[in-house]
Amino acid sequence: MTMKTALALAGSAVAVLATVSACGGPVEDIDALRDAYVEAGGGCDDFELSDDTNRPSRWTATATCDGSTLLFLYSDAESRDADIASFKSVAEDRESKLSNTHGITGEYWIITPSEDYDIAKTMDGKIVSFP
Repeated sequence: MTMKTALALAGSAVAVLATVSACGGPVEDIDALRDAYVEAGGGCDDFELSDDTNRPSRWTATATCDGSTLLFLYSDAESRDADIASFKSVAEDRESKLSNTHGITGEYWIITPSEDYDIAKTMDGKIVSFP
């Protein structure tokens, strides 16, 4: 294999990995989740990382977009699923910011509130309802 061929293959591999991570595949960090959300059509002109000192250990990172959209990143699906169940329980038990809203979930992330089916589809996510 020539050096030119090897470089071309490496470039193609990077392009494929970037495409997968922008969709529903594993997201490396909260910045990549924000970028994928914006690329899919979500608004995030004002991005703010959450303070790590008050973050539950199940969250890898959290942030807000435009002061109202919450982005949660997890290290595993079990932690994400535990939060989905918790969000639903809180929304059912008492009036909260999540009551009567929806979120988009992916492999290791949640974006809420959002019920934009086009964004969910582009990010290879699904819509979840919080009663």
